[in-house]
This record gives sequence, C-alpha cells and structure tokens, in this order.
Amino acid sequence: MTDIQIPKIIHYCWLSNDPVPEQMQKYMQTWKKHLPDYEFKLWNFDVFDKNSSLWVKQAFEAKKYAFAADYIRLYAVYTCGGIYMDMDVEVLKPFDDLLNNDLMFAYDDDEIKHLESGCFGATKGHPFIGQCLAYYNDRHFIKEDGSFDTLPLPCIITPIYNEIVKSQPLSSDHFTAKSWETGDLRVTNNTYTIHHFAASWVDFGIVLIKKDKLDGWGIRLTPQEERIYFNALQHKFSITDKKELLNTVYLMERIFTTGKEHYKHNNLQILIKSLLKQTAESGIQNKVTSLKLYFTTFRNWKIFDTPRANLRYIYHCLKNIWR
Repeated sequence: MTDIQIPKIIHYCWLSNDPVPEQMQKYMQTWKKHLPDYEFKLWNFDVFDKNSSLWVKQAFEAKKYAFAADYIRLYAVYTCGGIYMDMDVEVLKPFDDLLNNDLMFAYDDDEIKHLESGCFGATKGHPFIGQCLAYYNDRHFIKEDGSFDTLPLPCIITPIYNEIVKSQPLSSDHFTAKSWETGDLRVTNNTYTIHHFAASWVDFGIVLIKKDKLDGWGIRLTPQEERIYFNALQHKFSITDKKELLNTVYLMERIFTTGKEHYKHNNLQILIKSLLKQTAESGIQNKVTSLKLYFTTFRNWKIFDTPRANLRYIYHCLKNIWR
C-alpha cells in the first residue's frame, strides 16, 4: 500500500488510420459504463512524437504499429500514472479498490506466469515502469540483418518485474479471465476485466485450413487440440495473402501433434529446421519459405516443458510478427 494512489486515468492506443472495429467499440462502452469518473486518454501519433524513440520510429516505418504501442503504453503510464488497457478489454467492475497500490499487475496465465500487458496500472514515475522503458533505450526495432525485434512485451517486462518488485502479481482471473487457447471464460469474483484477444493487428479476412485437409495430411488432432487449432486460426491469425503464414501454421500444428521427443531439443533452430524438413519432404508445400523467417520468429524462445506452454509462446510470436 502507498499514500500515492494510481490516478483514475485510462490510457489506450490506436495508431492506425483505420476505423476502430465495431466489436472493440462495444468493449469500450463497458469502460464508460463501469468507470464513469475516470479520464480516458487516447494515444496516437498526434499526441506522441514518434521521433522521440528510435524503437517507435523504426516500428512505425516498418508498419508494425503494435510494437510502437508496446513502448507508448509504458510511456503513458510512466509519465501520467494510471491504467493502460488494450481496446479489446471488457470491463466488469471499477478498479477503485486497487488504486491504493503503487502497481497493478496480474498474470495473463497462472501456469506460465507472464504478466498481462493488455491491462495494468501504476503511479506516475514508478521505477518499475521506468526500468521497462529503459529496456528500449537506443534499442533498434530493425536489426542489423534487416529482421525485426519481435520479443513480446510480457517477455520483456516479466523478468524486470521479478527482479525488482517484491509483491506478487494478481492471478490471471483478475484482468485476463479468458483462455487464449479455447476462448473459454474464466470469470470469478476477482475479475475486473476480460481480455478478449480480439486481434486488431490482423486482417480479418481469415482463410481456414479445414479439418478434412488436415486429415488428408495425415494429421490427427485430439478434441482439445482441435479446439485450440481452430480458435487460433479463426481469431488470431490471418492467412490472406500470406504464403509464409501457411507454412508457419502447419509448423504450429506439427509442434502440438508430434511426439514429446521434440520437446527434448535444446536448440530451437534444430527443432524448427527438422519440422521444416518434414514439411518439405511430405510434399505439402512445393517450396519451403526461407528458414530466416522462422529463426527470426522463434529464436528468442526456449523449449518449455509442456505442449501448452509451447502453444502459448508460438501464439505470441506469430501474433507479433503479423499484427
């Protein structure tokens, strides 16, 4: 607890010139319903000088606006104090009883224990948020080899939190309250918001790989894997005009349908190369996309102990590449 409260300011980012999707507008209506005495502050490039941050400038020039938003959300909370929310967050009740804390963070998954970056709060100038911002000092979004630095924000801020913050984050039912895998709601008496993972970063023209095609490839999904697979495709990824993504989707479902021996690899590049080799040899694709794309996407990730953890991180990687 602290004498300084988190101010009643809701920060949100919309960096695109496209209209806000109707579903997101509906979620935002719940903000005004449950937070009538809060100030709402929109951050865009009329408010934030993109040239003030090398990271933001390069992300903007690469049209990877979500990575620019990763920095801007931290900047907003650090300079003003308050609460940041993604626009696909639905509010169920006010945050008032949390505002006496200097930080307001929860896990997005209680098993993987990464912080929810779509809804969090802090007092103005909080040193933890300052350290998160410092991560981006002189950091290039576009690397020397021309690839993008696509490490998801939860993977940046969680280690910093664990190092310098003594308090335990709230459980995932506080701000996330929804399974990214299945779409199942996990609302409890603790729940303030639901993060719907509405995927504003993709083209909503989705082309699904149908189950009969999977069967033709000799791939058998368990009922749970099938739910995960179709939910991921339907709500998370766009395949339209992205031939590379077709390869990656196949790679994704190969990872969670192959045997556990794949999880024993210590070198992720060996794993990816192995799976791509299988893809090429099976004749599913006449031409396999350059390994560079996959290495760029996955090289920051370790092999985790459970298929569920792998799915989680593959989702984050793909989300950040194509959003």
